[in-house]
Amino acid sequence: MLSRDPEDLALLMREIDRRYGADYDVGAWSDAESALEDLRRLHERGRQVVLVLASQHDSDRGVEFLAQVRAIDPHTKRAAVLRWGDFASSMLVIEALGRGELDHWVLRPEFPADEEFHHAVTELLGEWAGAGRPRYEAVQIIGEQWSPRSADLRDQMNRNSVPAGFYDSESDEGRALLTAHGTDAATAQLPVVILQFRPDLRPLQNPSDEILGDAFGVNITLDADRRFDVTVIGAGPAGLAAAVYGASEGLDTLVIEHHAVGGQAGTTSLIRNYPGFPAGVSGTRLANTMYRQAWGLGARFFFMRSVAALREGRPGELAVELSDGTTIRTASVVLATGVSYRRLNAPGVDELVGKGVFYSPAVTEVAAIIGQPVVVVGGGNSAGQAALHRGYASHWASTPRARLGTRHRSGHRGRASVRGPVRVDRVATANRVATGDSRARRVGVRPHGSRRGSRRRNHYLVEHARRLRRGRRATGIDEARCLRGRRRRSRHQSGSPIPRRPGPHRERTINELIADHSRQQTP
Repeated sequence: MLSRDPEDLALLMREIDRRYGADYDVGAWSDAESALEDLRRLHERGRQVVLVLASQHDSDRGVEFLAQVRAIDPHTKRAAVLRWGDFASSMLVIEALGRGELDHWVLRPEFPADEEFHHAVTELLGEWAGAGRPRYEAVQIIGEQWSPRSADLRDQMNRNSVPAGFYDSESDEGRALLTAHGTDAATAQLPVVILQFRPDLRPLQNPSDEILGDAFGVNITLDADRRFDVTVIGAGPAGLAAAVYGASEGLDTLVIEHHAVGGQAGTTSLIRNYPGFPAGVSGTRLANTMYRQAWGLGARFFFMRSVAALREGRPGELAVELSDGTTIRTASVVLATGVSYRRLNAPGVDELVGKGVFYSPAVTEVAAIIGQPVVVVGGGNSAGQAALHRGYASHWASTPRARLGTRHRSGHRGRASVRGPVRVDRVATANRVATGDSRARRVGVRPHGSRRGSRRRNHYLVEHARRLRRGRRATGIDEARCLRGRRRRSRHQSGSPIPRRPGPHRERTINELIADHSRQQTP
């Protein structure tokens, strides 16, 4: 904690030490230079600084101090402390939030056990704990670091808010875990998944998504005679919102999700424009909150299953056929299949997906790329958030013509300079990816207007170009069970925008839509 005002410092010290002193070491400074020097010393010793609070009022320049703390340890949470009614300082703090110079702001505690203050502090502590390796591992995964299936399992666990630990099968820890659970490391089919909360189960060797979903025990038992009022296909923000509203109205609601709750939003490190979260919220936290809300209202979920077909069932009913052969009876269906990523048309990319190439912000891969060069291909909001979230790695961002995060008004490009050494190249296109040691090692780029390609040495390629699949937007189901929608023209392959005008009106059967969606989800 930092403040030049003795009263502020005493109030903060009293509240923090009394509530958190048993679990954390607490320190207080009245001088910024001394505080920075001590923080550098702690960092050099390998001590983790969880949270830094700095007062912003009159002579206190907490915002400037917190910006310097970021350079010492990017993992440390930083919050400015404001006094009630100090609106001039509030504006400075809000601007600093937009520039990425701090994570949050809190109001100064005005009385003992000020729970509003402590609620903000515990949220910051929770965010810090959630970003690191969990202390309790409900699931342990042993596999090859650069295996696509290992990467997929890490992503599933993170997005479903399952505390999981990953161990390289070549490491001593990985071998020891396999031996301790009676699995031969030489013959095991990787990845191996150990469910610590299910001691009755043997380790699962290279389990399919369906086996994993059943092993968790979260899927409901579907009675052949049960008829749902609403079945929601997809558990992204739209699907979860539909589940919340349906269940709150007393409708028997089922949600089917083939991968993880949250959809594309669940891969986002920070969402700044979602109502109700003034300092932003991670996609994982938002999705988990909506999931628990829908569950609490009575909605039920069926995970790790895809929809194979949708057809007419009994009179007044639809039949939803799942990938495992299960048939669900329902009176209505809400299609919330969300978005998919546009694939990068460059030689070498498809073979390296999951081996250093990721079609999402890949929050779970941060630990493996600290200090490594990273290439972010794409110039939209996802690319900007990827650069910011991994700001403590050495980045080289390649964006096609458009400016980095131009559609995001929180200023991705300006914040990138605060978050870390990010180079932004606005006139280059990635045109090939080369391998080394069975993973992505080199990315070829071609400057716009040049016929000759150039090579840049990089260890990872993270592709974030996104395309919303708006062309098949549902507008209603007629008596023939056909989906009506308007096709929209997408962008040119070069990335230059074109006017989006409604195209010719056409009909697509629901089965065509489901089949098309299944093809999009196939790696």
